[in-house]
Amino acid sequence: MRTRSHALAGALSVAAGLATAACASGADAATTPSALADAASPAAETDAGADPTPDASLPASDARTEALYGERVRWGTIDPASLAPGVRTIAAQSGARGLHFFCAPEDAARWNGRTLLHLVGTGDTPAATNGILKRACALGFAGIAPMYENERDARTSCRNDSACYLAMRQTVVYGQPFAGAPFAIDDANGILRRTEHLLAYLARAEAGAFMPWSTIRARLLARALESFALSGHSQGSGHALLLARDFQVERLVMLGGVTDRVASGTAANAAPGWIASFAASGPKTPSARFFGYVHEDDSIAVYAQVASNYDALGLGADCTFRATGAAYPATCRRVRGAAAGCTGFSAHASVVLRAFGSASDACAFPGDRSTNTTTWAFLLTTPL
Repeated sequence: MRTRSHALAGALSVAAGLATAACASGADAATTPSALADAASPAAETDAGADPTPDASLPASDARTEALYGERVRWGTIDPASLAPGVRTIAAQSGARGLHFFCAPEDAARWNGRTLLHLVGTGDTPAATNGILKRACALGFAGIAPMYENERDARTSCRNDSACYLAMRQTVVYGQPFAGAPFAIDDANGILRRTEHLLAYLARAEAGAFMPWSTIRARLLARALESFALSGHSQGSGHALLLARDFQVERLVMLGGVTDRVASGTAANAAPGWIASFAASGPKTPSARFFGYVHEDDSIAVYAQVASNYDALGLGADCTFRATGAAYPATCRRVRGAAAGCTGFSAHASVVLRAFGSASDACAFPGDRSTNTTTWAFLLTTPL
């Protein structure tokens, strides 16, 4: 599992660019995630609503504007370690430094008031795998993808320890110690804190290009996430699911996940406790707002296991992937890539690539046989 997912991340670092070009133990276990998440620095809360002004002393990003899907989109990357003390540099499996990614419509008047927060998979970097974000920003969203502590995946870390899966994900998301977690992450490096630092930077450095960054930052600091859509790939889909459980969000899109299973790959495989008892845990976001997209040939996010997790989570109707832009039924909540003899490796990647597939391999990347343009738009914008 670990070897394949890490190899995938390295391949995605190459494939994402090619596909785009081809298509022009401390805390008590009873501590609540919501209480941890509500902690934000008073100074940050004080100036969150102020009009930020660009500061020449801020670290520079590589922001640029590009025509994407017929719209002008501003996007860029920034080194997380340059934004705040104590933020750790994380290398992607490709060897590249992991970078935060952001995007927004060039014309702020096109902003639809919503923000897509996307979480990449194990060993990946948002600098390489950001296709769904660029699609979202062309549709009018603002988009952010924080680079986070993603070197260790849940199934390798927890294996058959059912309680470990939730504790592991809480640790990664909140940067706090949870009983039963297989490792520790400090506050500065939890997903939410890293995202706060990214938005604080954008609210100043990108104020002249997209003023709503200050509004988005204020919403995150207040944990008022009703206008946030969440998405995640592979391991990232599980972290996004945890956030959708703990906060009310606009929607959740799980790509190639959630992969959490005890006894994975055996006849005895089963959902860990936090998935099996999801409905009883009182999720803040109803499952009617959950979407999934996974390929039947995926051997990393094993299709039958992920589908069983979707059952436990209460996802709605299944529909098959539309390769060339045909419309999806409004009731669809699970997009299924039909079995086509793809390798599990390429099938896992297909859900996060703008284009893929060839005459000899339906999931090959780079490739131009199929596109996710319509699928991503459906997952992000279909009325709820």
